Amino acid sequence: MRGGIKQWAGIMGIMGVSGSVVGMAASPTLALQRGGKGAVTLNCAVDLRRRAVLETSSDLRDWRARYAFNTGRNGNVIHFPAAAAAAFYRLRLANFPLPAGLVWISPGSFLMGSGEYEEGREADEGPRREVRIDKGFWMGRTEVTVKQFVSVMHYNPTMEDTASFLPVNRVSLTEAKQYCQRLTATQRKRGVIPPGTAYRLPSEAEWEYACRAGTQTRFNFGDDPEYQKISAHAWCRLNTARPMPVGGKLPNAWGLYDMHGNVFEWCLGWYTPYPHGVRFGYDKIRNYRGGSFYCPLEYLRSASRHPGKEEHSELIGFRVVLGADSETVLPLNEVAPPKAAIEWAADGTWARVSGASATPESGVRYSTHTWLPTLRSPAQPPLLTAPGVVKMIAFRENFTCSKAVEVVIQQVAPPEAWRANGTLLIKAVPAGIPEYALADGVWHAYTRPVTVPAESAVSVRIRRPGWLTSPVVTLL
Repeated sequence: MRGGIKQWAGIMGIMGVSGSVVGMAASPTLALQRGGKGAVTLNCAVDLRRRAVLETSSDLRDWRARYAFNTGRNGNVIHFPAAAAAAFYRLRLANFPLPAGLVWISPGSFLMGSGEYEEGREADEGPRREVRIDKGFWMGRTEVTVKQFVSVMHYNPTMEDTASFLPVNRVSLTEAKQYCQRLTATQRKRGVIPPGTAYRLPSEAEWEYACRAGTQTRFNFGDDPEYQKISAHAWCRLNTARPMPVGGKLPNAWGLYDMHGNVFEWCLGWYTPYPHGVRFGYDKIRNYRGGSFYCPLEYLRSASRHPGKEEHSELIGFRVVLGADSETVLPLNEVAPPKAAIEWAADGTWARVSGASATPESGVRYSTHTWLPTLRSPAQPPLLTAPGVVKMIAFRENFTCSKAVEVVIQQVAPPEAWRANGTLLIKAVPAGIPEYALADGVWHAYTRPVTVPAESAVSVRIRRPGWLTSPVVTLL
């Protein structure tokens, strides 16, 4: 960004706004306000309901489409954080085509999460807070169907007919993202999606915002404490034992079907706690929303979260969003992997393995078995007197645990030693330091053949830096 607020106003006055439509009472206007830390807020005022594209440039020559949207009668406030801000902006009205089956979701604010006393509430749904959706988006009116998926991906992950209008399921998060990428490429080539947009999955915030459609009740059709209304709005365990064709129940106030029930829907990002909130477990896992035909009815609530590993399940499908990149994905709070340290005995007969993470308030757990450590594993650094593998993971409350770190402790093989005519001979070992001890138990470095009394027992071992000292071999 360049200049202050006065310079910005001058630039916009000189540049003007392109894309005026013949017959309109007035041209569209673009008012800009520079916020703290380099953020930019724009208000795009258009007299009629039209489609528009916001473009940015750094030199007034090369323009890039950044945001396509449906205009509104009361203006369109668009926020750009500092990382996404540009030097110049312009607004272009365009009657670009739009594929069928999409619903425009206007930007706005809502209370995300559930209230403390909401029936069925889980701890990871709070604290409830205001979330601002800075950029609107188009959202699939229904979940992606088997027919739609097969037409793009050319394979059928379900056991349903390829022309089925059932929601596609048994798709992983990766496959859902691939579908979005391929659909974007195909429709861009055909010129049927707005410039500056791409298909993707919704963030959790976008999903809940669209699901609620302006409501703050348990479901977007009311609290329904006795579940008397839910069958009219959702495919659930009260009315089906399998996925059902999309769009068969009542939509929400914004025209979206099956936001409750039928199949879960993958969301962008990782499962992470809300600000000042809590999460369940420590695994690095994804999340999906909306509940399914099979799960308990409280899982269908607007605020209900469902962390899980990426998997293929009859219970999970997805819904697409067409728009700019989401700016409402929560950051992943992941503990940094522990840095390992090894304390060695002076004679190499034991090693203590410990670790520490750079993440404050984190603790490390250890395992000397084949499985990974958990919170129930020992927190005391293990001491090894035999070869082994120490695994360690760092944990912190409400964070995703660190990646596992392995430390391999090796031991030198037993030495080859023998007596010959009263002389002790030890076979050399690469990087090894041979030692011997007589009856007094004092160890001496072995650098050349040593004369040993025939009546004396002699012990032999091999030391090597960074390894456990070999087992002792005793010659009688």
